Amino acid sequence: MTNPDAYTLFNYQETRVTAEPSGLIAPVGLVIVGALTSTDARALARLRRGVFMMLAYLANDVVHTGGHIISSRYANAPMNQFHLAAPMPKTVYTNNDVSPRQHKLRAIGGPVASGLALLLCGLWRPFTRPGSALRELLTLEMWMYTLVGVFALFPLPFVDGGSLLKWTLVERGQSPEQAEETVKQTNLGLSAVFGVGGLILALLRRWKLAAAMIVGAVQFLAIGLGKLKL
Repeated sequence: MTNPDAYTLFNYQETRVTAEPSGLIAPVGLVIVGALTSTDARALARLRRGVFMMLAYLANDVVHTGGHIISSRYANAPMNQFHLAAPMPKTVYTNNDVSPRQHKLRAIGGPVASGLALLLCGLWRPFTRPGSALRELLTLEMWMYTLVGVFALFPLPFVDGGSLLKWTLVERGQSPEQAEETVKQTNLGLSAVFGVGGLILALLRRWKLAAAMIVGAVQFLAIGLGKLKL
């Protein structure tokens, strides 16, 4: 549940956009990560990289959430609240007594919006000057839309892919409880796949990728066992 006393930033049509202090962790953290990972030794260039990474993250939030707002209104099951907080922003729907089709329409809007934004950035980028600030920003935008879009389609219970899978299974005859259990089992399968992939990469001495895969395997395992909930 979100904090009922969260600060209201603004209202967009029927959706209340709220935030709490922990919502600053990701944007500020990305400024630091961007500055530290920049290959440019100049301080201002490092700072620019960090700020651009933060802007890419915020733009993705606006676009992805906007997609959910539009698709939920189209489904006649509008989003009531969008809450900015750690570890990730949350969409809140007060009325969940809607059809599987409406649930799926609610979920698909974000990935579709992210995909369209990625396409537009990809079409615009070739017309920018190599090495320019605009090209750097568009490149980071494309990475962010790709990463978030792919993550959103994973069958995790708390992201769009999990909702799409669950309500597709309900349409095919499973009860909501059975569908939720199937989604968890899918995460156990992903844990095995990522674990094997991590071991193979470790044997190939691709240490960073191996570590990322193993961390993913542990997270999928925790989700599948019901130990990790966001």
